[in-house]
Amino acid sequence: CFELSNTGTLDIARVRTGFQARLDFKAIPPPMVVAALGTSQTAEVCFPVTAPEEINLTSQYNRVSYAHFTAVGRREDRPVLAHAYIRLQLQP
Repeated sequence: CFELSNTGTLDIARVRTGFQARLDFKAIPPPMVVAALGTSQTAEVCFPVTAPEEINLTSQYNRVSYAHFTAVGRREDRPVLAHAYIRLQLQP
């Protein structure tokens, strides 16, 4: 899960989020995403991730993967952006 916080003095409108893991991993988008963040508001966004059922874990390439989360919105007429990388590690 990712936590979005508006630490500014103005609201953030038109909030959109995205999550990209490795192409053979399945990420389920959340059923409801916050559309706006008021001043000092915090919201949590979760993307459950499922690895392929049959994956060769003898290769480090398959055991360790990374995913990217992005959140964008608008504060007044200016765009705002937040992003984070996470490490996904599979174990046999």
